[in-house]
Amino acid sequence: MIVAARLTPGLMQVSSVAAGTVHVPYYQVVLAILFSSIVYDGILITLGTLARLGFKDVGPENSFWIVIGFVGIMTVVFVTIYLIRRRFKQSQQTGEMSPKG
Repeated sequence: MIVAARLTPGLMQVSSVAAGTVHVPYYQVVLAILFSSIVYDGILITLGTLARLGFKDVGPENSFWIVIGFVGIMTVVFVTIYLIRRRFKQSQQTGEMSPKG
């Protein structure tokens, strides 16, 4: 959620303060900042490169598709994290219930 908040205009500093207020571990905040920086700068670099190459359709009128792409990427990331955590918790539960011998 920190990544999504940092990519929302006006919430960059608020998300960092909120993460500190609710005691989010520091490494998670750093990873979220790193990921949001990569996404944001990657989009700008890609758009700049496309504009330099002469693509006419990279103007502000196509920002809707950029938002749709971001939402799609974030959905994939969150579902992947959820599935990995669920598998990790299941493997821990089965490991704890196994008889020690």
